[in-house]
Amino acid sequence: ACCSVAWCACEAVSESALVVDRSTLAVLSPGARVSVVTMASEDEFKGESAGRDHEAELVIKARFHCRPVDVYKALTEADMVSRYTMAKANFDTTVGGRFDFYDGNVAGVFTELEEPTKIVMKWKFREWAPRVFSTVTVSLRERGEGETDVEVRQVNIPKSDAHGHGGVRARCEGGWRERILGGMKRFLGYGMEWQDS
Repeated sequence: ACCSVAWCACEAVSESALVVDRSTLAVLSPGARVSVVTMASEDEFKGESAGRDHEAELVIKARFHCRPVDVYKALTEADMVSRYTMAKANFDTTVGGRFDFYDGNVAGVFTELEEPTKIVMKWKFREWAPRVFSTVTVSLRERGEGETDVEVRQVNIPKSDAHGHGGVRARCEGGWRERILGGMKRFLGYGMEWQDS
């Protein structure tokens, strides 16, 4: 390997290849530079986040027209997540279990699971610096028969990714609103209204 950081550009290569192992994905094409992406390692989420420069927390509130257990499963079961993200998802829904979805672009570890009322996880985008992650707490409260209040609280969001690109907090918020919670509404058929706007 030419380097061990999250991104690097190497010398031009002469033939096409796809190199995949447990920690690295590299796409090699004729005459092109090589892009190397280091996947989340086994110890990526151990201890505290290595980031020192974080944004303020992000809080999103919504009301779903379904039971808390339906929302809980939609956020913790790979087949459900794959349905509304339309991408591969892997979930080990146990405390300490790892997950990834959007083909590994989002990854994390479950740190607390209280079915069907609470999910706490260490969470990151693939392009964040190594050992930098946020903490997401999803609280589910039954409001009445067939209604659930959902609060997503994400803290320790870095101001920039490993490449120095800002707007990370906005990307997190957009992901939760449009792709995750919004996706649950569109593809799982759960009615939903925002409670924080």
